[in-house]
Amino acid sequence: MLFVSEPGDARPKLLDFKEPRACRAVVDVGGTASVADAANELTLLLVPTADHESPDLMAAAWNWLEPEVAPEFRQGLLITLQGTRVVWLPGKAAILAPANRIEVLRLALVEFAFYDAEIRAVEQALSQAWPELEADTPLAFHYDDRAAAKRDALAERFQRVVVMRSKLARIQPVVHRPPVHPPTLASQLGERLRERTRLLERLEFLGGQLEVFERVYEMCSQRASDYTLTQESKVLEWVIILLLATETIVLLIGLMANQGI
Repeated sequence: MLFVSEPGDARPKLLDFKEPRACRAVVDVGGTASVADAANELTLLLVPTADHESPDLMAAAWNWLEPEVAPEFRQGLLITLQGTRVVWLPGKAAILAPANRIEVLRLALVEFAFYDAEIRAVEQALSQAWPELEADTPLAFHYDDRAAAKRDALAERFQRVVVMRSKLARIQPVVHRPPVHPPTLASQLGERLRERTRLLERLEFLGGQLEVFERVYEMCSQRASDYTLTQESKVLEWVIILLLATETIVLLIGLMANQGI
């Protein structure tokens, strides 16, 4: 299953998303996903079960999700709801449920996976941007000719921060939706996944981190503007000085000519 933005994709569609970006969840029937699609991919194992589930099925699901990983070291989450089981890892999940409940759980899981992937993309981008921020922080206090050469790079980094802030702002109304009453199997799965993955807390943490980035790059922008204005003022001052000097020289030449010197 893939999250794609191309409007002409003919693969079977599961869900449409509008925020934080317009895309759709499609079934990748032939396994055509490339390495570049990995961040937008969700691999699902759907296992129809009877009322009395065999323990071997659960063991097989865990082994598929995390091959050769001892139970005490597993990173996956197990959620049990109304006789169904969902095992989740980012980008990979297994559903063990009666056949008539699998589709409901799959849609709920796909919806959660999309927003979780969007948040993880921001988390990864921020984690990679911290060294740049640390290197740029001195420019918020001291700006000179060498710093001016980095102005375009600083503007690009600030733009990336604004894009990430915009993405989080569009995700928040979706993940902060009030609980469904009466609760359904799908709504309960979504709530459990948000709780177990600390989705809301992660959004708050990212908001706090983005404030640091915004503050630093706003200060850098202010220093850059002050520096540019100062340089322009210096140029204007020299132009005025040259004009006055030229005018003075012309006057002196005129006086000398009138006196016959």
